[in-house]
Amino acid sequence: MTAVKILIADDDLHLRQGLTNLLAKAGYLCEGVSDGQQALDAVARFQPDLCIFDVMMPRLNGIELCSRLREQHHYQPVLLLTAYDEDIDRVEGFRRGADDYMTKPFRPAELQARVEALLRREQYLQARQASNVAPVAQPFPIGSLLADGQRMQLSYGDHHQPLSPRELKFLQLLRDSAGRVLSKDEILDHCWGRAYLPSSRVLDQFLAVLRKKIEKKLRAPRVVETVYGVGYRLKAEE
Repeated sequence: MTAVKILIADDDLHLRQGLTNLLAKAGYLCEGVSDGQQALDAVARFQPDLCIFDVMMPRLNGIELCSRLREQHHYQPVLLLTAYDEDIDRVEGFRRGADDYMTKPFRPAELQARVEALLRREQYLQARQASNVAPVAQPFPIGSLLADGQRMQLSYGDHHQPLSPRELKFLQLLRDSAGRVLSKDEILDHCWGRAYLPSSRVLDQFLAVLRKKIEKKLRAPRVVETVYGVGYRLKAEE
């Protein structure tokens, strides 16, 4: 069985090493870094299953780091660590992508329990998402593009871009709802599920990534049209 990977970012060397040792003894594969920029780079390279970030880090603080990760379409659970006397807006942290907070000092056993709880929730959500993505026997057109669920790619002429399961599911929904405006709640419910409804900001970021993939990398016409104040729909071909 592949070990669960945890990224720990904290500029306190003693704390970072302590967390690494604690979680390694529990069977996790850990990597530690000392600032937010290193953490951002490590997420792309190390591909952790869960992240533990100190809020007050040099170069990029924990809340800014959460926001950057979500903008780049990384959705690993994030546990933020904050000092008792730090003036932190926890609501803003959750809105920017944090999943849980712990205040230092903390009991190691509680941190380990929170890690286990976050991982259980993530495993459940991944299993639920996998079961909800219907297999696509044949590629299907979406505007002037071709979505291929077997190859998990989106094509425009001779150009191709990889698709995530959630992007494929959204494009299927868009195709099946051609001519109808989809509300944000409807998209979130269909593509993320009722067990986990992220903020509309996460949906905005998701669509920004997909639009960049379509319009910048494939150089294809826009297929997702925004109906301001209502939602989104498949853009009519001109």
